[in-house]
Amino acid sequence: MSFITDALGITGQNEPDYSKMDFTPYSISGTTGGVNWNGKSGTVSLSPELQALYDKYTSAATNALPSVEQTDFANQVSQYGKGMFNQATSMDTNQMTSDYYNNVQNILNPGRLAENSSLANTLFSQGRTGMGAGVDGGYINPEQFALFKAREGQNQQIFLGAEDRARQIQMDQLKQGLGYYGMGNELKYQPYQQSAGLLSQGINLAGINTPYLGYGLQAGTGAATAGANMVNAQNAYNDTQMGFWGDLIGGAATVFKGK
Repeated sequence: MSFITDALGITGQNEPDYSKMDFTPYSISGTTGGVNWNGKSGTVSLSPELQALYDKYTSAATNALPSVEQTDFANQVSQYGKGMFNQATSMDTNQMTSDYYNNVQNILNPGRLAENSSLANTLFSQGRTGMGAGVDGGYINPEQFALFKAREGQNQQIFLGAEDRARQIQMDQLKQGLGYYGMGNELKYQPYQQSAGLLSQGINLAGINTPYLGYGLQAGTGAATAGANMVNAQNAYNDTQMGFWGDLIGGAATVFKGK
């Protein structure tokens, strides 16, 4: 059953012969454009201002699509992040800990040797070189023992710090890899989202005059002038219900009989 049949409220299996009926839909115009009926066919059009705006939206939607160069660059960023992530997962944190610990020891050793020599000279000058305390089956000077115990504690802290540092380096690189990978994907797909948003605005704008189809059919059912006037009053209200575009443009639609 056709939409004209529905508009007239005609039901049943046998549709009437419209060529023998005195029914002509009305063309509708307003500040946003309108619908023009030519016999049984109608054309929905926008006002020149809104048509120009529609063309800008659809053109911008096309221009927002990424070029081949943009897509290649986005893929490179993603691959770089993926490679960084894979490298981080294969890191040997134990070896990194050992390397860092040994490097710190190499830096501290010259100072510690000088400290050992200074303490030995002090003990010799004071005649206390032979004084010792039993430690693990041997003898050691109490001051030297205190110095070595302090260094042992310091070495433990250096090792723990080296271990934490190695894990942090791995974690930072994992995060950076994920960040670059996500950035690449965003560079790849964000233009499509932007294009879709612009196109959606254009599509919404293109449909602003669709309600006029129903107005024209309703006006066509009233052969008397009073019927058309009633539709005019309804259009004045419906114009305010067109959402954003109706609020932007405003103004009541007018009806006139199509030819």
